[in-house]
Order: sequence, then structure tokens, then C-alpha cells
Amino acid sequence: MVVDNDEDYGGVITRRAMKDLAFRSALLNDPRTTIEQTLGIGLPGGVEVCVVEETPRKIFLVLPPLPSTNHTSVDNLELDEVAGLSVTHVSCCQCSHTAPDTKKECGN
Repeated sequence: MVVDNDEDYGGVITRRAMKDLAFRSALLNDPRTTIEQTLGIGLPGGVEVCVVEETPRKIFLVLPPLPSTNHTSVDNLELDEVAGLSVTHVSCCQCSHTAPDTKKECGN
């Protein structure tokens, strides 16, 4: 995939997912592999990629990670260097837990 330097990879992925239903399904089912194959890159091994689909009755707010002194974790700057993507944890609905499997309802 060729991306203009002025365009972010996340925007390209999102626009393609809006037009290509098979691509959208692949993103939801296996986001890491789909992004790696689409962009022709490899994401760092410790990075978890979560893709969620909003509905008219459910929206998601993604918060950046808090500053940390733990230098063993991968931060957004490292991710941007590798792929130009920001990857963060996603909370489900309005509850306070992190939803590792976003295909399941949280029950709230």
C-alpha cells in the first residue's frame, strides 16, 4: 500500500474499511495480521491491536496511556516509528474494565 507522506496510515485503514466489507471483516477478526499485511510492516511483538466497531447505540472513547517510567513497554512514539499507527487499549461501553475480546458484550 502506498501512502502519501501527508496522510496517516490510520486514516487510510479506516477509509478502506468503510468501502471494503471483506477488509473490514478481516480487521475485526484479525487486526494485527490485516494491518501488517496491508501496510507491509511488522508490529512489535508486545503490541496488542484492538479494532472495535461503533454502532448507533455504542461508542468508544480511546484514551492515551498515562505517562510511565516503565521503559520496557512500547509507547506510541515507538509505534509511530514502526507503523505510523497509534494503538491503545479500548474500554467497552461505559464500564471501567478493559475489553480484551471486543466481540463480546460487557453485560452493562
